[in-house]
Parts: sequence; structure tokens; C-alpha cells
Amino acid sequence: MANGTLICESHVKNYILRRSPEIRPGWPLTRVSQTALDDIDAYMRNYIDGLIKSHPSVGKTFATRTQSRKKKD
Repeated sequence: MANGTLICESHVKNYILRRSPEIRPGWPLTRVSQTALDDIDAYMRNYIDGLIKSHPSVGKTFATRTQSRKKKD
């Protein structure tokens, strides 16, 4: 992440290469382009920005909708 990306590129790359044969059998995927990683990074930034914009203005903790719906013990 030293290059300013939000994602860990090696983890994303390994995930794509590991999951592709399970999701698309017969597709001999062996590489992931830098453009694809850049697009995924941009998607994640936009997704997180959207979560921040739609978050209620109460409290001091950022929580996703699934976290805020859980019952407290």
C-alpha cells in the first residue's frame, strides 16, 4: 500500500486467481492487469465514500448497516 492504493494489490490478485477457476471453470486465467487493480481500488474508494455520506450523523463510531442492525447483548 506504499503506492497510495487503498487495497492490498497482492491479496486482491491472489483472490481473483484463486476464485476464477471456481466461478468460471475452463477459463485459464493466470494474470491480473494493473488496470483491473486500479478499477477495483477506485470502486472501493467510491463504495466507502458512499457509506460515509449515507451514515447517520450520530455517535463517534463508523458502523455499517449490518453492524448497526445487530442486537446488543
